[in-house]
Formats: sequence, structure tokens, C-alpha cells
Amino acid sequence: MRGWSIAALLWLSAQTAWAADWTVLFYFVGDTDLEEPMLNDLRELSEAQVGSAEVLVMADRAAGHDDSDLGNIPNWESTKLLRLGEQGWEELEDLGERNMGDPETLAWFLDWGLTQYPSERTMLLFSDHGTGWQGFGGDESTDDHDMLDLAELSQGIAKGLSGRGPLDLIGFDACLMATYEVAKNLAPFGDYLLASQALEPGHGWDYREFSVLAQQPDTPSFARAILRGFQQQAREQQEDHTITLSLLDLSQLSPLEQALEQVLQSLQDSESLVTIGRSQRRALEFGRDPNPAERSALIDLGHWARNLDTDGASTALRSASQALSVALDEMVIDTIDGENTRAATGVSVYFPDQRAQLDSAYQSVALIDPWRRILQGYLNAEAPSQTVQFSDPDNIAT
Repeated sequence: MRGWSIAALLWLSAQTAWAADWTVLFYFVGDTDLEEPMLNDLRELSEAQVGSAEVLVMADRAAGHDDSDLGNIPNWESTKLLRLGEQGWEELEDLGERNMGDPETLAWFLDWGLTQYPSERTMLLFSDHGTGWQGFGGDESTDDHDMLDLAELSQGIAKGLSGRGPLDLIGFDACLMATYEVAKNLAPFGDYLLASQALEPGHGWDYREFSVLAQQPDTPSFARAILRGFQQQAREQQEDHTITLSLLDLSQLSPLEQALEQVLQSLQDSESLVTIGRSQRRALEFGRDPNPAERSALIDLGHWARNLDTDGASTALRSASQALSVALDEMVIDTIDGENTRAATGVSVYFPDQRAQLDSAYQSVALIDPWRRILQGYLNAEAPSQTVQFSDPDNIAT
């Protein structure tokens, strides 16, 4: 009998299923004051038993912070490509100095990794400083400590994917990146987002939990292992009181935006604007700082929504706030928190409570209408003699 037998087809199907695997692409911006703890993260990863999964790192370091070796790889100040092997880290190539704040660098790494190490599931992981809607990183080898703002993150990932489908998971082992603005801008490029609303402790994630990759988990299972490991390590080091980490389903952004539009439509009188301001002041805030100029002005979106649902709010506003809470529950797949962050619901948003705190750079953030109009309406009402000049959302480049 010519062709494949049923037994052979069943065997081939089993082998194909068994071969399904993960590729993790780790964008490691280590030429900052976080170099030492980030190197410890790579040492944790070297302890993980990841099976047949591929873990690739683009690791940039600099002088002045940490001069230790990484296993058999001597200290370096350039940018290297590393691969996790059975005996630890292997150096694939020294690329010389690269600007990790350049979207072209990110695009090159992503395209290289997906081309050379294709797999069924992929994760793009970022590690360094995070500032929410302002972006990620800060390459100290550049004159201006170049970082990737949201537009550049989107540009780099889009070019790196080069027509491929979305990543299964985008992760930020960084502070303050679990925001509506980040989720909205990265949604076209990933199915899930794993990030923290809060200022992360220096140890970051526990990368030994990447051993779960040997079990070839689905995306939520992999992300949940990271969540629990991060929480456990923070508890062991007694740094868990302000932690958060959220797993967000980016396919659920549309209902969330519909709910925000409903909130916007309910703001028809000054009393409603007073209500959202009062709710803002009661909401859990992240990135607080005694210096107002250093304050992140990020509040928990779900906590704010719950605060809106009060007896003093109009029927329309209460209905909209309830819809927003439901939409957030659908989007936030899992989350962990600490003693001081119990009110966290998984997603933050930029909401300065005074006009003087408003960062003019916020007007250049793309894709965030109708939240932009909610904030604009509130701040205009707060100081009606001064107009908030936000760009027309329809004219913002995407």
C-alpha cells in the first residue's frame, strides 16, 4: 500500500505534538545600575531545566556597575548573544556595542531569534527599568541614556515580527509596565502581557521557575509559574508588601475600551467630573514619590472604577463603572499582590490629580482614546481657565 499508514500518521502526529516548544527571547538592558541583580537573574536561569525550549539573550553591559563573570563567560562591556545550554550559558556572538534604546536593535534581535530558533510558542522578555506609558530601559552607553518609548517598542516589535503572527507572551521584568497605555500599544503584537503595576524589588522575577518550560506549558500556565515564583521569592526576602504582577489577555481590550467610552458618555455634568476626581484621589497609586516632579501618577484602573460606583454617582456613571469592572475582570487572567497592594486589580492608568502634574509628553502617546478624553475633560473642569492641549487622537501616528 502506497502512502502513509494510519499507524504512521498517528506516530507522526504524536511526534509533532511532542515537538511543540517554546522560544524565549530575553532583551537584557544591563548597562544600567540594575546590572548586578540582572546578572543574578541570568544565574538563576542557568539553574533552570528548560528541556528542549530555547532561551536566547541579547545582553548589554557597561563599565562601572558590576565586573563579575557569567559562568565561563568573562566580564564584558559590549553586547553579546547568549544561549542557555545544558551546561549553562554559551556565547554565540559578541556584537560590539549596541544601543538597546534603538528600536532597530530590538527589531534585529527579534527577527534573528525567530528565524534561527523557530518554535510553536514564543515569549519576548524585557528586563531593565520601566516607567509605564513613558517606556522602558535606558542605555547608559548612549549620551542621553536612550530608552524605548511606547512608539519605539511598537515599531521595533512590528519590524522584528516581519509579518509573522503575534507573540504568545510579552513580559516586562521591570517597574510600572502593567498599564492600559502599554497594553493598548502592544496588543497587536502579543496574545498576553505579563507585567507589574508597582515598583519591583531589585531581585525581580525568580528565573528558576522557567524550569516549567520543560513541561511545554500553555501560555497561561507558564505565566502563572512566573507569578507564583516572583511572589514566593519576594516573601522569602521580605520584600513582598508592595508587589504586584499581572497576566493580561490582550484580546479583551475591546470590551475595556467600550466600557471607557461608556464612562466618557456619562460625564455630562460637573458633578460627574467631581465624582471621578474624588474617586481618583481614593484609588491605589503606584510610583509615588515625595518629589512631585518624580511622581508617576499611575492609579489602579479597577480600584478607580469601584470607587465610581457610589451612591453619589449618577445612574449612568454607576452603570459605566460596573461595566468597566466587568471588562477588567475578563482581561486580567491572574495577578498577585502584597499587603499594601491588596486593592490592585491588575491594570494601571495615568491620572494626575492636578494640572501641574500633567506631563506634556502624554499627548504623544498613541491609541489611548477614549481615556485621553476622560482625562482631558477632568483636567479642563479642574482648571477651566486653562485648556489641556492634547493632540487629536485621529491624527496621532500609530
